[in-house]
Amino acid sequence: MLTRNISRYNQLKLIHTTSKNLGFMDWFNYKKEQEQQIKNNNKTAVEKPQNINEVISNVENNQIEFKKVEKIEFIGKIKNKIQLIPIDERLNGFKIDHWLNKEKILKLQDFEKLLIDTYNELIDDEKINQLDQINLIDLQLRFNYTLKIQSKSGYLIPDFILTKISTGKDLFDYFKDKKIIVNSNEINSISKFQNPLHLNLSNLKFTAQNISIETSINSKQRKSNFKKLLKLAKFEEQNKIDSLIQQAN
Repeated sequence: MLTRNISRYNQLKLIHTTSKNLGFMDWFNYKKEQEQQIKNNNKTAVEKPQNINEVISNVENNQIEFKKVEKIEFIGKIKNKIQLIPIDERLNGFKIDHWLNKEKILKLQDFEKLLIDTYNELIDDEKINQLDQINLIDLQLRFNYTLKIQSKSGYLIPDFILTKISTGKDLFDYFKDKKIIVNSNEINSISKFQNPLHLNLSNLKFTAQNISIETSINSKQRKSNFKKLLKLAKFEEQNKIDSLIQQAN
């Protein structure tokens, strides 16, 4: 009895410690699975690459057969999660002070007055009333002066101009010659349609019957026509998508 109990204990121990053994029929099942896998691979063989011109021609003639529709990821940069947070929340109370005035000076008369008044604020000598009297030889004065002019006028002054000017008239002439600021009587007269090469649409004639110009359309009508065209384009696009899905199914 003692020997029999020991032998049973050894048998149980071997069952738990030995690896799985394949039987005689398992070999046939394994061979059958291999043959089936080879057949499946032959069915799903990779198609040979085609000429790009042939592919384009087949697409244009609707000769492409859609076997299945796959989701295609758009190429582009994925936005960071932090970038999706509104700028106010990201700043977290931090405020940026813009040093340039948002309302820019538009008239030369106002700009001339600004040049004289700003100079009088910075000097302790006798006040001046002409541009030629503005002396900017001192570099520290020139820096402080031009900094205030940029801040109050709303315009940036290029560095190469800052190194060349020596009087207030130099700065005034730069803005005048570049037409950055104009005279008050020139503001309303300046127009992009005063170009002599500008065409009068009402005088144009076309031989084709399907071309015409309607100059009496106001902005409200243009917006309405644009919305109609946009709605029609979306409708046609949706119909095309539906037809492609039906072909794929």
